[in-house]
Amino acid sequence: MTANNALGATKKGFTQAPSSGIQRLLSATQRGLGMKVSGRVAEPVEPEAPKVERAEPAKQAVALSPLASKVALDSVKVAFATGLYKTKAGVLGKRLLDEHGPALRAYLTVQLRSSKAASEALIALEDALEHGSAEQFKKGPSQRAALFLAARNHVETERLLGDVMLASMNTVPWEPTPPGKVEGWGRALDEMRFGLGERENELLMLRHACHLNDTEVAYVIGGDKAEVQRTLEAAVGFAKLLLEDVFESTEIPKLADVLADAFRVMPPTPEELAAAAKPQVVPLPEGTLIGNRYELAEKLGGGEFAYVYKARDVRVPGHTVALKLLHRVARTHAAREGAIRELSLIASAFHPSLVQFKDHGWFEDRLWFVMPFYEGQLLLERLGEGPLDLDDGLAHFERLARGLAALHGAGIRHQDIKPENIFLVQMQNETLPILLDLGVAAPSGEMALAGTPMYFPPEVAGRIFDESHTAPLTPKADVFALALSFLHSIEEPDLSEIEGVEVDEFLRRRVEASPAGPRAPENAFLAPHFERWISKDPAARPTAAELADEIAEIRAERRGQPTTTKRTVAVPAGLKTALTLFALMALLLLAALVSDTPARTIQIVQGAPTEAAAAVVEPTNESDRVRLLRDRLDTEERRVLELEEELTNLRRRQLGLAPRGR
Repeated sequence: MTANNALGATKKGFTQAPSSGIQRLLSATQRGLGMKVSGRVAEPVEPEAPKVERAEPAKQAVALSPLASKVALDSVKVAFATGLYKTKAGVLGKRLLDEHGPALRAYLTVQLRSSKAASEALIALEDALEHGSAEQFKKGPSQRAALFLAARNHVETERLLGDVMLASMNTVPWEPTPPGKVEGWGRALDEMRFGLGERENELLMLRHACHLNDTEVAYVIGGDKAEVQRTLEAAVGFAKLLLEDVFESTEIPKLADVLADAFRVMPPTPEELAAAAKPQVVPLPEGTLIGNRYELAEKLGGGEFAYVYKARDVRVPGHTVALKLLHRVARTHAAREGAIRELSLIASAFHPSLVQFKDHGWFEDRLWFVMPFYEGQLLLERLGEGPLDLDDGLAHFERLARGLAALHGAGIRHQDIKPENIFLVQMQNETLPILLDLGVAAPSGEMALAGTPMYFPPEVAGRIFDESHTAPLTPKADVFALALSFLHSIEEPDLSEIEGVEVDEFLRRRVEASPAGPRAPENAFLAPHFERWISKDPAARPTAAELADEIAEIRAERRGQPTTTKRTVAVPAGLKTALTLFALMALLLLAALVSDTPARTIQIVQGAPTEAAAAVVEPTNESDRVRLLRDRLDTEERRVLELEEELTNLRRRQLGLAPRGR
């Protein structure tokens, strides 16, 4: 398949049919994503006009071949996703904006006296929720109340700094009197709109037009519930008196019916929406210099949320990187700090099988970050040629499990492990697998959901399918996804559980049972392992480190070597020295960063052997030589582990986090 892929490129759709079971498996479970899942969880819906791109969670994907592009929908994230640039609060806020949009727009239009101002307020509110804390939705009596409180705070700010109070209620674009109403209905609407005081008007609108309950209204207004109830009762009484004046000689209509019509406003015009919308983001031209260092060479991919470019590092001639530039503008200092904090947290996890962020900065208030540009292909692309050789699969997934253990050790869940997010880097005659797409990663303590349904463990599927499902989310969810990806890599996946099944039904089945284990006869010996690795019960699954150790033992048994429970690092022989030197240089570099002393230039050279080294007598017996080489290899592996641990702790101290294991 394709080589010369770049980390950071986004996906492009195409129409070619999938040619292998893995593609059919990944694509078949995506029907319905972006629509409501069981009527409860929905992806945010963009306004029809104008279409404005927003930034998605930072993905470290790769430029796909047509074969892999068929599963572009596989990257659609289920709502409640969290990560670098789309926090749980942001997605939840957008879902609430969509659900309560009409009532919220009417409230903002009346309070701001303008449909255009309401459109601008909704966009500003979306940005505020995007960068806000998820805690703001836990403090109030309901998420709806928290949303209206955020809207009211925006109105108060506009009243303090703008000219809202100078405008009359006559400037509100009220809906005309509905046809077929009794005589006097229009006058009754005017009495409700103009005959009540400012506070009474707002309270009645929140209670009877926006349908908040008394507790929610009190929370939004910021008053005592009993006091708000008394004010509401007085406002209702006064409104009834106004209706009696209007309908002196006829039957008085129900107040609730009048209030429902009284606060209706005209929808915004296309021109008003266009004026309030964010500007369209277009790709930057070739040659643009980012951060005074990275010259854009070509756009590798992108779309609604970000663009990824191949770039030249002008400070290091001949060095090529992948640079991702988000569309979303960070308008506040808090938004910038939040983005950098999450980027730094993910960067604190170090392992050769984790994608590394090399640099970052801001371009026109938009975050960019740099990743390596690798030669290789996605595991998904490789599986288009057929399953992996079992020994290759064991080697790859042992290394991936080690990388995942490092991520978990830094206190982060990946949340979206699948063949599409595993990249096989070609380094001379060796292959190094790397976990991609840390853009939806989440701190282990945060109850946030993200990922791809096919690789959801039962506890994640349960929290989406049934909101009463409260099973905790732990790093064991990643272990499930990694093990299932391993299974799908060594044999054609079983399509029976997903063919002709919609997402809701698939999630229900996944809640009830885990997928089946190996079916191929040559893999039958792995069945007891997979029974635990993809167990329905998270407690029965191993940790990522334990999974790596188990795979290492299986590999040793297949090589006819004695098994051991000692932790080893499965790194190709040709990479071991390079990885050790890389870890050492990274450790020294980070030490210079966190130290107050100036950085020093450090040279690592390979010199001639010393006399002492030359005097070492190598064993001539072949078995003794094998034993000696194995001991040396174990020593080198332990050095790599120690360097990785020290590097991770240095990074955590730099971020103000406690070192691991303390």
